Amino acid sequence: GILFVFAFVFGAATETQAQCKDESGVFKCAEMFTSAGYTFMNNFVVESKKRKTEDDPNGQEWSVVLLPGRKYRFSLCCYAGIEDIVLNLYNDTTPEATPICSTFTNGKDAAYFDYVSQTEGAYKLSIRFKPGKGIDKKLCAIGMLGYGGKVSK
Repeated sequence: GILFVFAFVFGAATETQAQCKDESGVFKCAEMFTSAGYTFMNNFVVESKKRKTEDDPNGQEWSVVLLPGRKYRFSLCCYAGIEDIVLNLYNDTTPEATPICSTFTNGKDAAYFDYVSQTEGAYKLSIRFKPGKGIDKKLCAIGMLGYGGKVSK
């Protein structure tokens, strides 16, 4: 199977423009994976547009293929604004509204979550701006994912 990987970095509007063009932020975030025993896999840069209303699209979604018995870390490596965004992992049987894993759980924000895939398959990964966030300004996110290897039985 193929492994596609993403997670996210978010910053304030003025710092964000530089962050999206400055790869040093990506490298700093990748170092965090190494110290936790994960291998940095990939990054993906996303810049949102200003929205006119809450009903306008408020983020993006990507397809990821995960392999069984493997450990992954999906991360929001944020300089600022973690309370403005959420990263969700879901699939065809578990909708985005009730994701398998999320960086926003029980009313609390987290910088990352770890997930051990039980089956090989296609998953969806999304980054969304929370209600009221990201309407009046452009925002930036850098997607990142770490791979933690096979899980022993």
